[in-house]
Amino acid sequence: MSALRGGVKAAGLLFLLLCAAVFASDSDNPGSEFSAMFKFSGGKQGSRQMGGTIVVNRYTPVEEARQAAEILKSQGQAGLANALRGRANGALRLGALEWSLDLVTAKPTSKGFKLLVVTNRPIRYQETDQGASSLDYPFGIVLIEIDSLGRGEGRFYPAAQLRIQEDGAIDVYQYSEGEGRVTDVKKVR
Repeated sequence: MSALRGGVKAAGLLFLLLCAAVFASDSDNPGSEFSAMFKFSGGKQGSRQMGGTIVVNRYTPVEEARQAAEILKSQGQAGLANALRGRANGALRLGALEWSLDLVTAKPTSKGFKLLVVTNRPIRYQETDQGASSLDYPFGIVLIEIDSLGRGEGRFYPAAQLRIQEDGAIDVYQYSEGEGRVTDVKKVR
């Protein structure tokens, strides 16, 4: 499998990382729990969808987000994965599966918020045993636009890599082909 299949540039991701919001009041806060449908089409397993929940216990402060961007620049994927691991900023729940949220930022927009969630994805035994190229894609990433009513949609990348380009923009590259969409996002609380 080609490691760069499905490479997708997420415009403004660096801006989200560097402008992680610190919310002055609850009315400014985009929320702490969201329900959504996660849909994936394409790839070897075909199309599938699953209900999920994103629970945010803590939004990443601006300085921590800046440090993460610097670590990515100086130490690459593995360095950032190690630096983020275990931060426990919340949880991403898909069915009976749960992943810890390692980085969560939200940026106010004219219509609501842009939410960025980064988690270290679980690495399967077969990947490490075979030295699979998927090991270079250690993150699960969710990008969602949420309106002022707490509804939204976005994209997700179940096995992703972050790269800093010459102009400072951060690109998201998905390991496998196919498309991950997040739909029917609703603010629960």
